[in-house]
Amino acid sequence: MDRKIGGVIIFSEDISSRKRIEAQAARSETLLRAMFENTNIGVVQFTRDAKWLRVNARLCEITGSGRR
Repeated sequence: MDRKIGGVIIFSEDISSRKRIEAQAARSETLLRAMFENTNIGVVQFTRDAKWLRVNARLCEITGSGRR
């Protein structure tokens, strides 16, 4: 059996658009998280079936609840 390399396959893909979208999503998440935690109003994040996922500190202050 001849064990010489018969050729080389090179594959490349431009992922710059995907990376740009991922960076934008990360910035949006950071902004949303900051707004959620630092707003002066109480905020609750719900699931689609109306279960509480998380609340911010201000809502805990308003309701007197320690749940967070």
